[in-house]
Amino acid sequence: MVADRMITSEYLEIEFEHPKPKLMPVTQNCVVAISGNALLPTEVFDHVKQKLKITKNEPQISEIASTIKDAYAELRHKKIEDHILKPMGISSIEAFYKCQSFMNPEIVAKTFEEIKKYDYGLQLLIGGVDNTGAHIFAIDNPGVSFNLNDLGYDAIGSGENHAILTFIGANYHSNTTLEVALYLAYKAKKISEKAPGIGVKYTDIWVIENDAIYEIPQGDEKNVTGIKKLEMMYNTELKQTDVPLEQLIEIIKAKIKRTDLDILRGYA
Repeated sequence: MVADRMITSEYLEIEFEHPKPKLMPVTQNCVVAISGNALLPTEVFDHVKQKLKITKNEPQISEIASTIKDAYAELRHKKIEDHILKPMGISSIEAFYKCQSFMNPEIVAKTFEEIKKYDYGLQLLIGGVDNTGAHIFAIDNPGVSFNLNDLGYDAIGSGENHAILTFIGANYHSNTTLEVALYLAYKAKKISEKAPGIGVKYTDIWVIENDAIYEIPQGDEKNVTGIKKLEMMYNTELKQTDVPLEQLIEIIKAKIKRTDLDILRGYA
């Protein structure tokens, strides 16, 4: 799972890069990436954690995705009530359905259209590993989920098209090795920076296993590992655009070792 740290707040009407990652661990084997209004994820995940009542027996990733989707839809309904219905003197969506027969048909039609088009302003990408394997789900307005296990990748936010084309161009698939996956994910994030609203200062990469979540270290000029190693490889590729994909993959395998992952910080 890869993310920038660009924060957008409609309430504050600002956009800035925050020191805190935009990746959120839901359980010890599931992570959610966030795009959209920065004030919304907290209320969604507070809601989700209460519903999951997480114990030592971790729920399946599909169950987590379903719970998040339901929380998304429920909280979107509350926003609709606050922003559209309560200013009209109607307390809830249920109350609107009950009283519409007594209302002006034009007002009813307009209100229905506003409800239908209301954008909650949040996109979520869920990645996790359970006893059935690795899973990826996307959740978007108005609270619908997409199972992307067969595709094996996805992206959200303003740079999603840039990122997805990177994976397509590299023939990425679910059997891609971890080392190559790490590099391609980093490359997809860097290319997505060409889109507006994508943070360039920070890149976070987390690796999920069935019993732990690990953060790849940032590294620096003296300790060339983790993100720093990926950055140097990416800059080298930019200078050598004629390198065939097969040769690039061999270079990646040679430069990125499992020992780079052994020093990751565990969250479990």
